[in-house]
Amino acid sequence: MILQALHDYYRRRQADADMARRLPAFGLEQREIAFILEIDVAGTLKSITDTRQQVAKRKVGTSYLVPKGVKKTSGVAANLLWDNAEYVLAMPDAKKLEAARAKGGADDYLARLADMQQAFRSRIEALPEAACADAGIQAVLAFLASPTAQLVSAFSAFEEIAATNPVLSLRLVTDTALICQRSGVAPHLLAADQDDGGDGAADVDEAVDLENPAIASPGAQEVCLITGNEAPTERLHTAIKGIWGAQSSGANVVSFNLDAFNSYAKSQGTNAPVSKAAAFAYTTALNALLARGSTQRVQVGDASTVFWAQRADPIEDELAALLGGDDNPDAHTQHVKALFEAVRTGAFDG
Repeated sequence: MILQALHDYYRRRQADADMARRLPAFGLEQREIAFILEIDVAGTLKSITDTRQQVAKRKVGTSYLVPKGVKKTSGVAANLLWDNAEYVLAMPDAKKLEAARAKGGADDYLARLADMQQAFRSRIEALPEAACADAGIQAVLAFLASPTAQLVSAFSAFEEIAATNPVLSLRLVTDTALICQRSGVAPHLLAADQDDGGDGAADVDEAVDLENPAIASPGAQEVCLITGNEAPTERLHTAIKGIWGAQSSGANVVSFNLDAFNSYAKSQGTNAPVSKAAAFAYTTALNALLARGSTQRVQVGDASTVFWAQRADPIEDELAALLGGDDNPDAHTQHVKALFEAVRTGAFDG
């Protein structure tokens, strides 16, 4: 079963001796943050850091380890301590505002921005008391209590933020880590339920450490189709990104969104029960394989193809280069040699 293989691959990457190759722990994800709002302990905005670098024809933000984002649809659903400018600053997306004006709905859209920022604030206020006592969290709440969009307008990055609605996070001017990574915050972050309801409710009671998170959740137990263990079922699985032809928000591997697909009064993920931890593992692994710059994916026509070995082997990083060669007859000869050497020595077992 492909999901079981992805789950096993995630577990292997999690145990990799090379920290740089480890995939994010449960409840976390690597996310490109375009701009970082630098604030002091009083919540005063001091500067805005542009983390982006030019890659080919576009600018790409630096990747940071942050709490896993919620699955967003048409409702209001905020991420924890990072999100786009609509949620963090109540700043309108230029394209969305233009489209709303064309339909006569500009006032509704602008009013919705207040709800979005309140949802962002509510996620933070719902953190445990120990986390809320941290100076970084107090600074964020103080910043959100101010006219945020107006404060940002004083900085040179304002025009680009207003035009592109980028992903933002916050950091104290005295720190190098984001506020969500502070030692007084990270151990208390809750792994929030990934749903589209926008209520930000967490159903994982144990604290999630950035390095050694707990995997636990109350609720009904069902047999996970991936692990065979009884565990709480993930209702909505994380979307898979990087697939050609799919929506920019991602595609779903496991999805039940019509009544005709439901049976025995089950809905959404309960039709094919997969535990929260297992769903996180397979989606994290597949998204990593499909990510920009991955050496374990090739594009064949309109098909996005990924591959991995049963155990760690250099062939994982070399196969894409071998399959994607050019007209140079000498290109990738080392990759071909490595492949045949692996077969001869028994290092490659298929």
